[in-house]
Amino acid sequence: MPRPPRIIYSGAIYHIYQRGNNKEDIFKEEEYKKFFLKQLKNLNIRFDFNILAYAIMSNHYHFLIKTGDTPISDIIFNLNNIYAKYYNEKLNRSGHVFESRFNSKVVLDDAYLICLLRYIHRNPVRANIVKSVDEYRWTSHYFYKNNINNFVYPSFILNILSNNLKDSLKIYNNLMMEEGDDCNFKKDLEIICKKFSFNLESSLSFLDLQDLAEPGKRPSLDEIWLEVNTNKDELHLIRRGFKRRNFTNYKVEFIKKALKQNYTITEIAKFLNVSPSAVSKIIIRKDINPTF
Repeated sequence: MPRPPRIIYSGAIYHIYQRGNNKEDIFKEEEYKKFFLKQLKNLNIRFDFNILAYAIMSNHYHFLIKTGDTPISDIIFNLNNIYAKYYNEKLNRSGHVFESRFNSKVVLDDAYLICLLRYIHRNPVRANIVKSVDEYRWTSHYFYKNNINNFVYPSFILNILSNNLKDSLKIYNNLMMEEGDDCNFKKDLEIICKKFSFNLESSLSFLDLQDLAEPGKRPSLDEIWLEVNTNKDELHLIRRGFKRRNFTNYKVEFIKKALKQNYTITEIAKFLNVSPSAVSKIIIRKDINPTF
């Protein structure tokens, strides 16, 4: 089944998320992060877009990007392609570096955009790498805290916070320091909107928790299976290759739920003790949307 086309138009703001293949730590070394950011800067000169925010973690990255005339797919394709070649050559390896195609969501609401900025900059805090956003080098927090418009363009969101620069910087720093709920984006969104008098209702209408699912924050495949069928004996039979109509229905529902939690076809296949191609055939035959 063909993937649904991305929403593309000039001036769109996207939340971009991409993870390493098989959750590998593709940005583990500082030199890898430096190279990746350097390529992002180079593409920012070459293509028409604004970088509103970023966070580079050990196995994934987040961007907020406002596009110009260059489609978002061209930007991310070039960036990922350059980095994949560098990474493979560096480690003398071959194969995929990134997992599937990148995740993207158009952001249409100011309050949601502001909360996404907080979410992205607090990634290392949420991952227990640091205790404060000030301690982590590999986000755009520094540009915001000091109002530096270099290759990152903080003025766009700072102007949404307030027309007065001093006030907007104060609000921004309070946003980053607010305790909120780092384990649950929806609850954090509610807390922040209430605390800072943002429009919660419109923000929730654009919320897609699947875009924000991260390793360690999602249910295990065993837990997902129990949502579908609590009979462990039937799971054992499925794994042994027994064929029954209700087994197919269980597998379809399980695959849908697992894909929504950003599990890969390979991970799903391993859990069911079948080949990845068998899972792919079910996805195609049952018209399951694997991108959500």
